[in-house]
Amino acid sequence: MLVACCRSHRAITNTHDRSLLLQRSKLEKDAEMLNAMMNDDADEDDNPKAPSAGSSSQDEDIEARNEKIMDLLTIIYERLDDMDATTAEMRARKILSGLGFTTEMQSKATKEVS
Repeated sequence: MLVACCRSHRAITNTHDRSLLLQRSKLEKDAEMLNAMMNDDADEDDNPKAPSAGSSSQDEDIEARNEKIMDLLTIIYERLDDMDATTAEMRARKILSGLGFTTEMQSKATKEVS
C-alpha cells in the first residue's frame, strides 16, 4: 500500500515537474525571440539609415516590431501568472519535504545533494 502511494505521489510530482519544464521551455523560447528582436533593433540603431522618402514605411516597420514585442511580453507575463511563479519555491519545498528532504537538505546546493 505504501509503495503504491509513493508511486502515485511520484507520478503526480513527475507530471507536475514535466508541466513546469514545458512552461519554462516556452518562456525561454519567448525570451529568445524577444532578445532576437531587441538585438535587431539595436543593430538598426547602430547602423541608422539615411532618411528617405520612405521613412513612413520605416516608422510602420518600427511600430509593427514594437507591437510584436509587446505581444510577446504579454504572453510571457500570462504564462508566469499561470505558473504562479511567486509561490514556486514554497511549492517545491513542500514537495521535497513530503519526499523526506529536511529543511537543511533543501538549503544545500543541488550538486551536494545528488
